[in-house]
Amino acid sequence: MSALGSREWVGLALLLVAGFIAATFLDAGAHDNIPPRTPVLGQPLDTPTIEPVPTATLPPPVDVEIPEGSWLVSYYDGDTQDPYVVNFVETLDLRFDNAPFGDFRDDDWHLEARAELQLQPGQQTFTIIHDGAIRVVINGEQVAADGDPADGERSLTVLFPSEGGSTSITVIASDRSGPLVVRWQ
Repeated sequence: MSALGSREWVGLALLLVAGFIAATFLDAGAHDNIPPRTPVLGQPLDTPTIEPVPTATLPPPVDVEIPEGSWLVSYYDGDTQDPYVVNFVETLDLRFDNAPFGDFRDDDWHLEARAELQLQPGQQTFTIIHDGAIRVVINGEQVAADGDPADGERSLTVLFPSEGGSTSITVIASDRSGPLVVRWQ
């Protein structure tokens, strides 16, 4: 018979550790102060009752009325900083199958439509139908954006808080492929 090798000594050491762990479970007096883990059948468990607390309910958002006769539309070619053309439109209902001007490259231009409205304080909402990438900026802060839909027109619902009073709404639409549609609904 040969002497014990390192493999056998490791096995014996693990057996001793397992025996020590098992012995701690066999000591019945070691866990006298711990209540049993399983409930006794037929006795209800004590559950704390939480008193309901009223929560503030926000009023529903107010639909922003369709602004008419007040849209200032600026057209930009490519990434230029200065508008190529600026004009007024009665309603925000624009559709361009190609570039709006002969000097523009199709699928590489954008427009900004701006209106000033008087709003009441609180949550406000409106919907824009678009085909093309779109961003909505309220008082200089972007509140909504959507990419160019691949399958035609899509609606973008804009929800924003208003402090009331004069509010600037800017809709920025970019033509990157196909037609460009921007319509306030």
